[in-house]
Amino acid sequence: MITQMDSSGNNDITIKGFEIDGNREGNNDVSSGDGYYNLIDLKNCQNIDVHDMNLANNHGDGLKTNSCSNIKFYDNEVYLLGHDVLYAANCADLKAYNNMITCRTNSGLRIYNTNHVSFYNNNITSRGYGGAGIEIQKHGTSVMDDIEVHNNTIYKTALSGIWIFGSGSYSPSSANVSIHHNRIYDTGTTYNSRNIGGIVSDGFNVLVENNVIDGVYGAGIAQKNVYSSSTLDGSGYVITARNNIITNTRPSSSGEDGYGSTEGEGSGILNLLTDTHSFILQNNCFYNNSGDDYLGVDVSSADIQVDPQYADRENHDYHIKSKAGRWNGNDWVSDSVSSPCIDAGYPLSGYSNEPEPNGNRINMGPDGNTPYASKSEPAIPVANFTADLTVQFSDTSTNNPTSWLWEFGDGATSTEQNPVHIYSREGTYTVSLVATNAGGSSYVRSMVITVNRVLTPPVADFTANKNEGYAPLTVRFTDVSTYNPTGWEWNFGDGTSTEQNPEHTFSSEGIYTVTLVASNGDGSSDVKSMNIKVNHVLTPPAANFTANPKEGYAPLTVKFTDTSTNNPTRWQWNFGDGQTSTVQNPEHTFSNEGVYTVSLVAANGDGSSDTKSMDITVDRVPTPPVADFTAKQTGPLTVQFEDLSLNEILGRTWSFGDGSTSVEANPIHAYAAAGTYEVNLSVSNEDGTDAKSKTITVTGESVMPKASFTASPQFGRAPLTVRFKDNSVNAASIKWDFGDKSAISTESNPSHIYRTTGFYTVRLTATNGDNSNVASKIIFVAR
Repeated sequence: MITQMDSSGNNDITIKGFEIDGNREGNNDVSSGDGYYNLIDLKNCQNIDVHDMNLANNHGDGLKTNSCSNIKFYDNEVYLLGHDVLYAANCADLKAYNNMITCRTNSGLRIYNTNHVSFYNNNITSRGYGGAGIEIQKHGTSVMDDIEVHNNTIYKTALSGIWIFGSGSYSPSSANVSIHHNRIYDTGTTYNSRNIGGIVSDGFNVLVENNVIDGVYGAGIAQKNVYSSSTLDGSGYVITARNNIITNTRPSSSGEDGYGSTEGEGSGILNLLTDTHSFILQNNCFYNNSGDDYLGVDVSSADIQVDPQYADRENHDYHIKSKAGRWNGNDWVSDSVSSPCIDAGYPLSGYSNEPEPNGNRINMGPDGNTPYASKSEPAIPVANFTADLTVQFSDTSTNNPTSWLWEFGDGATSTEQNPVHIYSREGTYTVSLVATNAGGSSYVRSMVITVNRVLTPPVADFTANKNEGYAPLTVRFTDVSTYNPTGWEWNFGDGTSTEQNPEHTFSSEGIYTVTLVASNGDGSSDVKSMNIKVNHVLTPPAANFTANPKEGYAPLTVKFTDTSTNNPTRWQWNFGDGQTSTVQNPEHTFSNEGVYTVSLVAANGDGSSDTKSMDITVDRVPTPPVADFTAKQTGPLTVQFEDLSLNEILGRTWSFGDGSTSVEANPIHAYAAAGTYEVNLSVSNEDGTDAKSKTITVTGESVMPKASFTASPQFGRAPLTVRFKDNSVNAASIKWDFGDKSAISTESNPSHIYRTTGFYTVRLTATNGDNSNVASKIIFVAR
């Protein structure tokens, strides 16, 4: 429908605000996904905006992009396409958001070897067979380490909600995806496929965080190979599943995965690739899954198995209930119970975006660390205090007293049975008690006590604004110790400080145990500690190279020099002529002319670079012409010339030595008289020119020519175009006089335009040597 397939591409493309209906029913000569056409198909383009469109009912993709960058696909409504709604291959910087998508044959959003991608706030479902909601695919060494899928609602898709897979050979560090705050439910409705479940991954490192996965067929989160023909050469791939709620998983409608297997059906977490893939589980909730919560993965003690208390599961409202406050989409409401998933997330996850009270800890599920997180119940106060000079008195009177009168020796009294009294100063006090019941009052019971001040050293505690990050990592520590500390001893694991609220930079990767001891005049606290994790910054190479020379004649030998940065250890060269190399600084010979795009991908332990390309121009070896000819007399005064010039001839001019010329390849020329003539042939092509001269002798006698010609038409209105044809015999040369004082012509068959009325006498003179003959005709031009 709308295409741009030129290799030169286009920039700044905007497609918006109208409907494209592919008329699938009226194009039944192809099937969906097979020989299909795409509604929008762009290649080698930059800065693409497709928005506010209605795309429907075709055999192929909605928007297909290949080798494009800076693509935005948003606020569109897409319905029942024959392939992917959005398919981006070998692209960069892609955003798709706020789209309403109903799939029919393939995926909603799909990328292949594409980096810097964000899919968010999309609503994706299937009707009919359909495919995965979102499909992320990698092959070979292309880097895909910046892929984010968040805040989408994916439901009732025929295959898995999100499908991530790789093939070929590459470093695990080059394949990273973040999936967070999504709502995925009832996905994997097609029973005859391995690719069913909530999230299915193979060949990627994936952070799966704060999602809800409910009622899916197959498994909630799975690591398994869907297509045995799609092989992956690598290991060390990890899914970190954190703060997710996985509930009500169920087997496929056939009770198996469509290939005769029931392994993992209805499980919460599934790993069928234990030799090469693994899970890290951190504070997830599992409930009412028809299979095992864990299969092929170790049980996590940080997970909980409990009803998450959804607000309204039947209508897919996955906010979690709270007595303190739950967002219902319009306002805050209170429930009679609170979800156990409140304040149950990973302790190091951020929670600052949650409304107060937030319990100083993130909630599980898709609202965790958002303004719509269910509120924490305020902590119930625990009556307790510590004070200097505090004494607890306990009544041990007999005979069941019913009232008591205490005098504490400092003027204060109490009628409680077991009072607590705070003295204002140290000292010795006489304390008395009179106990009373129905029979009367006791004698005064007295006791002398000595009261001393209780020592209250601090209780150390602190917070950190960051618990994890990349080196160099700067962390701000805040002292929250109690009992008025006046001194602080910090140990960061790589340095110390005595400030109350220090800021410290960790330069190298590692896990650092930070400790604090707080002190005051009453002593020092116990040690308070916290771990800070500093991650290694991945620095894959930035590919670059030089070439010497960049242009020349075939065969052209070029020396390539790698100038990539960040210490590459591997190189993959493609010379554009079918040849490759893994040498750092290769030398390559281009045999044929053409423009060759040479590309380099450099790699190290941290991953692979983007592709760096350069054009090498190989020119054709110049082949200028070499002029030569033969001359053969074929009759009286008539010579046949034959061009024998070498190499390609694009232009030629004959000069016959008698004032006549020709541009024919092999002309026949009639001389007017016998004699000796110098004949010259000049030839040319795009590489140069050449000339050849020869002297020839022409014999014979001239004969009387006979002039004759036709003219058509001989009558008409001005302007009148008349075509003349020479029929002369034995003429070595001719000339035309058109009778209107125009220029004489020597053409064989000229055309002439008469622009004014009148009678015109046309004369043709035929000449052969010294002999000539004239023929004439009248042309009448009317008004």
